Amino acid sequence: MNKIHLGLETRYTGSVYSEDGKQGEQIGNYFVTDIKADYQINNNLLVYTRVINLFDDNYVSNIVNSNYVYSSGGRQLFVGIRGNL
Repeated sequence: MNKIHLGLETRYTGSVYSEDGKQGEQIGNYFVTDIKADYQINNNLLVYTRVINLFDDNYVSNIVNSNYVYSSGGRQLFVGIRGNL
């Protein structure tokens, strides 16, 4: 059994505008990179960590419109323990 798992994910969003056509505010053209790792301590216990937006890229839009709701940017760190009974 492999005890350590590592992952890397990079997403690119190209040109996206806040309104139909190219008349609205540009809210696209960004990369976001996430990394994750977990370690299986035993059959019932796993510890994990994840960093979202590793390079702290700024891709926040000032637009308040439910059609353009997406992650708010900023680096985020998650650490946890998962158990099975």
